[in-house]
Amino acid sequence: MNPLIGRKIKQLREANEYTQEEISRLLGIDRSKLSQVENGKLGVSNEELYRISRFFGQPLDYFFEEEIKPNENLLFFKAKGDLNEDDFAHVKECQEIAINFTELEELVFEEEPRPSFRTYSPPPEIHYALIAKAVAKKERSILNLSPRDQVSLRTILNKQGILVLEVPFESETLDGFFFIRDKQPIVIANTHEKNPFSRNFVIAHELAHVLLDSSDYSRFCHSIFEESQEILEKRANSFANEFLLPEEGLDIYFADPGYKKGKGEIQKFDLYRLIDHFQLSREIIVNRLFHTGWISEEQRGSFLGILGIAKDMERLGLKNEYTRYYVEKKNEQRSSMYTIFDMLPDRYKDLTRLAYMRSKITFNKLCEYLFLPKDEVSSLFGIEKREPSMEEVLGVS
Repeated sequence: MNPLIGRKIKQLREANEYTQEEISRLLGIDRSKLSQVENGKLGVSNEELYRISRFFGQPLDYFFEEEIKPNENLLFFKAKGDLNEDDFAHVKECQEIAINFTELEELVFEEEPRPSFRTYSPPPEIHYALIAKAVAKKERSILNLSPRDQVSLRTILNKQGILVLEVPFESETLDGFFFIRDKQPIVIANTHEKNPFSRNFVIAHELAHVLLDSSDYSRFCHSIFEESQEILEKRANSFANEFLLPEEGLDIYFADPGYKKGKGEIQKFDLYRLIDHFQLSREIIVNRLFHTGWISEEQRGSFLGILGIAKDMERLGLKNEYTRYYVEKKNEQRSSMYTIFDMLPDRYKDLTRLAYMRSKITFNKLCEYLFLPKDEVSSLFGIEKREPSMEEVLGVS
């Protein structure tokens, strides 16, 4: 029994604003035992300490040495209520994937520089909407996007080293959140009853937090109560709107047919084409048109009330992820024995494969990273377990 371990566990838990009950649920450690461990009255098993270290992203040495400072690992998200058991399980899985991702990048790229993401620190006295618009415009400029261009969000974030996970949380207690582990951001979007184009907005919202808030937050936040936090959410929404669909982009888009703001000229077919071009959901497009003065309150209600919009769009040849979600019932989660593997994006899988092919990890570790049994790894990737060469064993070329 080492009281230092318990004290450090408590410090980590409190610094990240977890309750003992939440850690108990997330890590499967008895609540009463956790309390005794933190108070130095009981020891923790090696397996339990390993789970704790992985969860908080700390090396095992941290728990045994007084002078070792914790790694900086940030987690921030807004939720509408308490998380249920299934949601907590998914949060744990996301953290495990985040830890694996940073490990794989280090293994594959070694001394090569990682892609870096930008952060902004605007003056606090500037109105949040002005900040959001300025940052969104700057980001589009850096990416060489004109105001009318569609944002290929996942491709852009992939190039910046930001991993995107789309996770089927079983309740609607949260839309999205992000991790920053070892200076690597991981953005999570909830897929539960959310079409692919509405998830684009969620991902852009979380990107705003990465760009503007990642240096200020190190908390696990279940809900937003303080006014300052509410402003951050409004700022993230404003950024998502301006980044994905700039007001100037709408002006340019409607300049071709010669439409004028507030004249009631926009028809439902224009709405369909906007959805298809900018890859945003009907609700987001309609509200954007209203708030930028292109449609009236009455038109907004009319557009939001259109029935059979997905089939209408496909009849016009506008078939995309949005229409398939509704027409082909893509919102129904497919049954799978390997739900965690299904959440892994291609970048993560590619890094895992590269790490194995370069002999950076064993076959067993490959299966662990992919959250799959050995026979499934062989079947899916065409990779068989192989013995390391003599040179690899001895560490010589």
